[in-house]
Amino acid sequence: MRRIEFSEIRNIDDLAKCLSCTNEDLRRLAFDATSAKHCRKMLIPKKNKSGHRIVYKSFDKSLSLIQKNLETTINHNEIFPECVQGFVRKGCIAKNAGKHLAKRYVLNADIEDFFESIGMLQIVNAFKRIGCNDDIAIMLSRLCTLDEQLVQGFSTSPVISNLVCHGMDEDFVTLSKQYNCTYTRYADDMSFSGNAVPTQGDIEDILSNHGFKLNKKKFFLQKRGDKQYVTGLTVFDDKYPRIPKRIKKKLRLTLYYADKYGLLNHFEKIGIDWSFVDWEINKIDGWIAFMFSVEPALAKNFKAKWNIILDEHKKSMSSESGAYNVFPEN
Repeated sequence: MRRIEFSEIRNIDDLAKCLSCTNEDLRRLAFDATSAKHCRKMLIPKKNKSGHRIVYKSFDKSLSLIQKNLETTINHNEIFPECVQGFVRKGCIAKNAGKHLAKRYVLNADIEDFFESIGMLQIVNAFKRIGCNDDIAIMLSRLCTLDEQLVQGFSTSPVISNLVCHGMDEDFVTLSKQYNCTYTRYADDMSFSGNAVPTQGDIEDILSNHGFKLNKKKFFLQKRGDKQYVTGLTVFDDKYPRIPKRIKKKLRLTLYYADKYGLLNHFEKIGIDWSFVDWEINKIDGWIAFMFSVEPALAKNFKAKWNIILDEHKKSMSSESGAYNVFPEN
């Protein structure tokens, strides 16, 4: 993909060419993107089982394509600061955690209702900052929002949030220099580490200046010698981050019982409804893929066991007449 200067996108014809879509689709979706007919609202169970996350998925293929192309264009053409590790090229959870290894203090702070706190005006201003004129900035903002705010589920939300947080990240980098500590942000998860770290008041002041609030329930100061986590990984080792023991144990037990009783029998024993079988399988796939990015040797062993379980599951489903096949043949 060639580098694109957003200042060169002067009108809807230029924008349609940049996003590989038609003028008609841009006009139709930009002025009707808040309509429920383009999106499906889904409730996703939270990890701690305390309710659900609201996620929106577009079932309009043109809107999905436009959003995906816009996400790719921004990530390919914009250079984000080193402190931004979430949803950027060469950024990942392991790299984010790796910047906080073996520190005296690790402070984790979470931004409350992150995407939903980012409104239309902030997004328009972010697009204007990278060179868009007013009309293009407004059109792009409408294509990426529902009810004039970012939402979870749109492929564009993470990268646009990074654009919006440009000034906030600069302020936190300046603050971290005052404490001689390291600052990184992975979406709504902020981490500070060093021999000294900012106070809660310091962090709340900067968040407030940029239209955000601190999630006080997820504000943790972790000392060296105690358990220290950054974006879900332990950072006590001075060489590389590690998968927490509790996750390894949970996955090991899941595979053990799935192998012993069969996958569906195991899901039934732990109360997983049939409608969530695909979801659970994808979740285990996700755990193992996550492990490959952090501890590949360990992940390889888990993957081998999981493949055997899936093969047996597929055979058992194929042998049952009329049974729902979780793995349809291509």
